[in-house]
Amino acid sequence: MSLAGNLSDLSLPELLQVIAMSRKTGALEICSERGGVAWLGVRSGSIVRVALGSGDLEREPILKRAGLAQDAPSDLVEAALWEAAVHATLRIFEWTDGDFTFEPLADPTLSWRGPAGVILRSPLSSDFLALEGARLEDESSSAAASARELERATPPEAVCSPVSAPTARPSSLICVDAELPVLERLKRGLQSDGTRIHIFQSAADALKRFKQYLASGETPALIVGSMIDDPFEAHRGLGWRRFAGRVLGIAPRARVIIVARSGERVAAPGFAVVARPAPQGASERDQQRFLEEVESALTGRA
Repeated sequence: MSLAGNLSDLSLPELLQVIAMSRKTGALEICSERGGVAWLGVRSGSIVRVALGSGDLEREPILKRAGLAQDAPSDLVEAALWEAAVHATLRIFEWTDGDFTFEPLADPTLSWRGPAGVILRSPLSSDFLALEGARLEDESSSAAASARELERATPPEAVCSPVSAPTARPSSLICVDAELPVLERLKRGLQSDGTRIHIFQSAADALKRFKQYLASGETPALIVGSMIDDPFEAHRGLGWRRFAGRVLGIAPRARVIIVARSGERVAAPGFAVVARPAPQGASERDQQRFLEEVESALTGRA
C-alpha cells in the first residue's frame, strides 16, 4: 500500500514510527520545499538504505571526507559509511516542510530507483535515531556551554598554548571490556593510591560513568576492549569505534587506549593500542608485559 502526505501534517520521525509499527518494506521519498530530496529504503519497518539527491551520501565522497582509501580495512569503511548515514538521516529529520511518498518494494537493498546511497548491514530503527538525535542535541548544547565558560575563564594567550604530552598517571581510569578476567587483571595491576579504577563489561554503563566524571569537572582516561558492543547495540562489530567516537565527541582530549585481541590488527589512528595476553595459559611474564604496556600508554610513553 502506497502512502503520501506532507511533512507539516506528519513529521518524518512520526512517519517512521508508523512504518515501524506496521513493519512495512519499501522506499520512502522525501522532497523538502527548500529543494532537498532524500530516499530511505525500509525493510520490515527499519531503515536499510539512505540516499540523498545531492549525491553527497555516496561511498567515494564519504571515504574521501573520512581520509580513507577505497581499499581501507573493511571495519573502518563500514564505520565511516554507518556514521555518514546516521548523520544524514538526522539532518533529514530537520525538514519540516515538504512532501513524502512511500512505495512498496520487495527489497530496497536490491531494487532501487534513486541514487545508490549507503546500504546498511545493520538496520537503523526509529527508536535508535530518536535516542541518537537527543544525544547529539544534548552534547552540542553542553559543548557550546563549555566553550562559552572556557572563553570567559581562559586568557586569550592560553588558548593557543601547546598541550604538553601527559607524563603522570591519570587520577581516574575507566576500563570496559567483554572479558571480566582482563578487567580484574587491569584493576589489580594498575591499582594505586592515586588512581580510582572502575571496571565495566557494559559500554553503556562505562559511558554513563564517564559522563558523571565530566559533570564533576574531571576527564578520566579509558581502556577499551576491541570486542565491546555499541552502547545502543545498533551496529554490532563497530562497538569500540562508536564508543570511542562518543567519548571524543564530548571530551576531545580524553586519553583512550584500545586493548586488541592477540593477533588482531586494529587500525586506530591517534589511539594507543595494546595487545592483550592469551586468554588461557598466559605466563606471568606476558601478563606483566601487558600491564607495563598499558602503563606506558597511560603516561604517554608508548
